Amino acid sequence: MDERKNYEPQPIPSRDELNAMRSVAKEPTRTSEEKFPWEIKFAEISLEGRGIAGAATLPPSQNIQAAPDKKRTLFYEMRQIARRDPSCLGNPSKVFYEQARMMEHFTDDYPGAAPFSFYFPYYQLMGYGQLRTYFTWRTRVRAGDIQSTSVSYAFVYIYELLACIGAKSPEESIHKLLDFWRVYRKMDKTIDKYVLQWIKDFYVYYPMKQSFAEFAAQQNLKNYYPKVFAYTSEKEDSLDVYADLSKYDIRKSIFYTEETKPLIGDCFYFLLSYFRKLCKEKKKIFEDFIFYPMHKESDWKPFAGALFYPYLEQEERAIELSPREVYRCTNNRWTYRSVLLKDEGKCLVGYIIKEMEVALRTALHFRYKLRSSPDMCSPKILKRLQSVGIHFPEKIAEGVRAFLALRNRTEVRIDPAAVGRIRREALETQDKLIVPEEDSKIEEPINSASPMPIMEGNPWQEFFSSLTNIEAIALRAALVGQSVKDVAKDSKIMLEVLLDGINGKAMDIIGDTILEMGDTVVVYDEYKEKLMEVVKN
Repeated sequence: MDERKNYEPQPIPSRDELNAMRSVAKEPTRTSEEKFPWEIKFAEISLEGRGIAGAATLPPSQNIQAAPDKKRTLFYEMRQIARRDPSCLGNPSKVFYEQARMMEHFTDDYPGAAPFSFYFPYYQLMGYGQLRTYFTWRTRVRAGDIQSTSVSYAFVYIYELLACIGAKSPEESIHKLLDFWRVYRKMDKTIDKYVLQWIKDFYVYYPMKQSFAEFAAQQNLKNYYPKVFAYTSEKEDSLDVYADLSKYDIRKSIFYTEETKPLIGDCFYFLLSYFRKLCKEKKKIFEDFIFYPMHKESDWKPFAGALFYPYLEQEERAIELSPREVYRCTNNRWTYRSVLLKDEGKCLVGYIIKEMEVALRTALHFRYKLRSSPDMCSPKILKRLQSVGIHFPEKIAEGVRAFLALRNRTEVRIDPAAVGRIRREALETQDKLIVPEEDSKIEEPINSASPMPIMEGNPWQEFFSSLTNIEAIALRAALVGQSVKDVAKDSKIMLEVLLDGINGKAMDIIGDTILEMGDTVVVYDEYKEKLMEVVKN
């Protein structure tokens, strides 16, 4: 060994230096360039030629300075948030929120495309190439160019919108989320089950100017939330809301076409309204036979399944999305009460819709028949429905007949202004035809046949004579203040059908309806005296 070679002794690192080295080693995807972006140092070798013939002394070593990379520096500072803030320790959602605020307006134009896949993804898990890939993709998305990418990047962008990152208000953020979802779901439907839930949560957590019901109706989203809107569905959306939770989807039936769609939708709403009415009379809610209400409140966390930090201090309030879905905030703590949908409820809705289709096909003489049976429903639910007067399949067939009778009835509308004008013109014509008595001279016509006598009939008597026995009994009951509902029940006729029959005949003969249905059935005051006369006779 040549003893002339000099070896510099290396000191043993201190405990603090070892800990720092271990800390750096735990960062899996970052290179030494990312940790120290401002300078790159190369190894130094110094050769000394003391006492060696022909040896030349080399110039001293130099550090090579790299051009500063501002993006690397920014990413490094962003990562330091997780280390500087003690409240971020063990709290990825807080780390993400603080980092997202820092990077809210950052843009990039990276030419590469590094893939990324992680559960609960956020910036701290990304390497340099992945961060630049994400922010470049986000820059394009914000400009309206939504392209397919690793779904983990998509979720990071969604997490940002849930925290209103990149939006001036919650209203702007929810519309950006909706626009993104509608485009990106065509590339990857993985986001569907999460985004739809988070859209609803948005209207609970944030104090929004518009109600969730108004927003869902405006954006045609009601059918995605049957547990919310089934209880309050209207004529225009009932079929879609219930068909989405039904075991039988009538929209896939050969009977369901553009021509029959309005008929089917109107008929289903007619049945639904009838069942709701029967249940209300027994102080029940029809939808409770389909859904199972939760009677106890449970803790609720906004945006469950997302990396979300609840940064807002919440006011005490209650949010009622439906009569059975209520969220309550007390002392910045959320609880909720909702409903559950089980197979028994889906089967019940499926049976009602299918049995309705059976009756409609028969009534319209559709060339293909369809079969259905209440056996597909839970016996327990059928028994509970019977307790409120809903018997299957009789009530469905009866309801379809009543709906078609109403739909096919010719409606006569009278314009009060036109009636007044016609009456005035008739009186003027009558005045012109009257000859003063002193100037009149009545002469018998020569060789003329005797005129036919004119019989002046009583329209009220004609109307009463046109009634069936049951209709006459119902009219008498209404005139003396007795229950017309009991007459309909004893006769096994739907009350609506009975009243429509009476009012329809009154409209045809008298020119107006005579019965009004509210809590009880009553006769209009202006017609009581005339009706009492014909009923007595």
